[in-house]
Amino acid sequence: MIKSVIFLLCGMMLLNGQTPLPFYSLAAPLEKDSYQLTRLDESFLETQEPNIIQNYCKDVQGTLLLGESLRDKKDEGKLNTYLQQLRSLSSRQEGIFQLYRKSLLGAIEAKDKQKFEHLASIELEPLHQPRVRSEAIAFYQKNFSDHPIKTLDSLCKEQVLEAKSIQFSMEQEQAYEEHLKILKRSEVQGIKRTAKIGSRNSVIVVGERNAKGEMVFEAENLNPYLVTLSLDFEKLTNLKANHALPLYIELSGHTKKEILTLSPIVESSVTDYLSSYGWVKGSAFAQHDDSYVYRLPFAMGTNVRVSQGYNGGLSHKGLSAYAIDFSA
Repeated sequence: MIKSVIFLLCGMMLLNGQTPLPFYSLAAPLEKDSYQLTRLDESFLETQEPNIIQNYCKDVQGTLLLGESLRDKKDEGKLNTYLQQLRSLSSRQEGIFQLYRKSLLGAIEAKDKQKFEHLASIELEPLHQPRVRSEAIAFYQKNFSDHPIKTLDSLCKEQVLEAKSIQFSMEQEQAYEEHLKILKRSEVQGIKRTAKIGSRNSVIVVGERNAKGEMVFEAENLNPYLVTLSLDFEKLTNLKANHALPLYIELSGHTKKEILTLSPIVESSVTDYLSSYGWVKGSAFAQHDDSYVYRLPFAMGTNVRVSQGYNGGLSHKGLSAYAIDFSA
């Protein structure tokens, strides 16, 4: 606890000065996440490296102190060293995040409530990743009905708001008069022969009953880019889904995979469903980080013409008003 308080006070002194530290967009997130990591019990991490959190936070503190010494001075040698340390720390942070994610999912699989509660109580970036968040919420709602966890309550609200936002975005972007139809396997080849990149039918969902009487849904993205797919059911009779509904899932370009299974609740009774799906380009789960300086999607030093900017005459309207096209 004492170490945590000292580190917090030190970070406040470093980052709340009159002028930001050099490379602030890298330094600030490291300082913020390092404070959260000081609360993490390393014994819950699936790692053989001793003191991985303690050593990392100590190095973050040292690097921030170096940045503080460069706040009003120009020393190219120290500045380069400082930047290299920031980049190294960013890489180490990602490694710790991977350990955290693996350990949290491992706790869920092992049904280890104590380990889960400790890890999930510390709000780190992996908690907001769609798969981790979805599994954490499901485990939390099933096992902690009388034992609230603040971070998980916030994640539940976040998921509800995001689902509404994604659905609204899909409806606005696609502007469907009717939702796309779930196909039978026999209909797919004809659709694939005529589907063009970006067209409504360039993402296909097939529903087929297997030998167990289950309805298995398979999605195929014919586009070269990632899309986010939404699958929902207006009616489910005597059927239960193996994922929460509506289902939102990302599909990489030129990929095909099973996405959902509906199983009979009572095998001797009649089953029925009414379904629909929609999709949008890119990841609907992407979260912009205002503190991060993003690179453009081509090699540094390359000159690429902007073929269409904000509110362009061809397609940049509505939700796409602030898109930029590079003629590359």
